[in-house]
Amino acid sequence: MAIITTCLALGLIGGIVTFKSPNRIKLVLFLLFLANFPIFFFAYFGLRLPLDEIIRSFITNNDIYGLIKNFYAPVTEESSKLLVFLPLYFFRKIDFDHLHWYAFAAGLGFGTGEIWFLASVFAQDPYISSLPWYFLGGFLIERLCVCFLHGSFLYGSLYYIFYKKYAYGLLYGFGFHLLTNFPIYVSYVIDLQENMIWIYLLSFWVVIMVGIIMMYVVV
Repeated sequence: MAIITTCLALGLIGGIVTFKSPNRIKLVLFLLFLANFPIFFFAYFGLRLPLDEIIRSFITNNDIYGLIKNFYAPVTEESSKLLVFLPLYFFRKIDFDHLHWYAFAAGLGFGTGEIWFLASVFAQDPYISSLPWYFLGGFLIERLCVCFLHGSFLYGSLYYIFYKKYAYGLLYGFGFHLLTNFPIYVSYVIDLQENMIWIYLLSFWVVIMVGIIMMYVVV
């Protein structure tokens, strides 16, 4: 399923970025894609897990700890994606007129890394790994949408940062990411993680968020 999802993401999102973006920035876009693939693993293993260890050592109340964990993904992932752009930003190597292509190329790389990480996690689950690949259509749709959303979050952040509205830039990415992950937080509260209905509901929610982001950012 990871191979199919990756091929579709590269074909759909990567194809649009490749054929619609100007030739003069294609090499930079490709490098951004490659650079952001491992950045997901840096965000998870290099930032998120160490952060969790530190917070867990200080917070003993499980409810407070659970609440704080909700912010792990938005904070670590959005900040990691922005790190890749620091050299381009400071050396003025970003063409603002085509900022969206930079963002979507980077988001696709980050999202592809996340696809393979989740696939490795699911492969260790006896129930999920026993399912036929066509039973995991929700995963495929959700991951395709998430590849788009990673680029959208990044585009909004970069847009505000370009105009030196740094707080807006950070809050944009963190806020929309937090909102997109809302069903995940709900699933922990009412214990739905193992329920296949929840997987489809999560996919449906992500599709809704894609629509909202497209209206707000793209259109």
